[in-house]
Amino acid sequence: AGSNFILSSVGRYNETRVLTDDAVKPPFVEILENPQKVKAQLAKLYEAGQRKISTVIWHTPLIGQHAGKSRRGYLVNSDGGLRADIKAGLEAYFQAVKQTGFRDVVVRFGPQGCAHPSRWAADNRIKCPVGYSEAIADDNYSIIATVHGMLDRIFAGTDVARWYDLAVEGVGWQEPFPTYNARIWARYVRDFGAADTYGFSIAYQPGRLTQIYQIYGESGVRPAVIAVDMYDGRTSRRRRAKVLLAELAGEMDKLGLRGTPVVLQESFYNHEPTYQAVIAARQAGMNIRAIYQWPMDTSDTW
Repeated sequence: AGSNFILSSVGRYNETRVLTDDAVKPPFVEILENPQKVKAQLAKLYEAGQRKISTVIWHTPLIGQHAGKSRRGYLVNSDGGLRADIKAGLEAYFQAVKQTGFRDVVVRFGPQGCAHPSRWAADNRIKCPVGYSEAIADDNYSIIATVHGMLDRIFAGTDVARWYDLAVEGVGWQEPFPTYNARIWARYVRDFGAADTYGFSIAYQPGRLTQIYQIYGESGVRPAVIAVDMYDGRTSRRRRAKVLLAELAGEMDKLGLRGTPVVLQESFYNHEPTYQAVIAARQAGMNIRAIYQWPMDTSDTW
């Protein structure tokens, strides 16, 4: 099992539900201001038995009064690529991850706002470009390439596995997102191959795996692992994880993907029904290699 370590400081989020307050800090921001705090947080995860860690880099081109800033709360500014202080924070953070001893490191890229291709539709409400934006896609990809190169250097000579999610829950959207999937995937495969990536993680619903594998098929290259976000629905309108995993297995079989490694990249924290669903799926033959907890239980909202 592993954890999504997404925020080091939540500020007043639990009261306000506002993530764009600058008191809300990802660990790679907090580490430059309070390195001992972040290192202690990493050590606590490690001491609890965690050996896998996932970090999300949420990003958007900041505009208006925020245009000159490196970040706004949980979001980093992607306009023209990452700012120097964000790069320095990422460097310090992943050095700390290495020193703590984690064995699997996942980096998830989370385009938000105008960085999210779904916002390029004609009816967007936040003054984003209409139609496919090469400039924003280039900025998004520059973050992927920058961080990949950084981790290659930091973890050189180690056997620490690194995995890259090219867009958090980046499947199941209408155009121009499928075009974005195809173009970013082609660039990534050209530059880095496919052995260290999930491609695009999926908030699983039936049909989404088929959609993205049609796009991978156009390139002739498939990712090494399938990553799905899946929250058990016992106390909500969501369906049960056991049912969803069975549907995922059936969809994989139809695509000739039986045996392909699967990662549950998001799930409820320390959740027994999810654990039991995974056990059942493994007994049925699904190759589930890891589960990553999200810092949320069934009573929380996000």
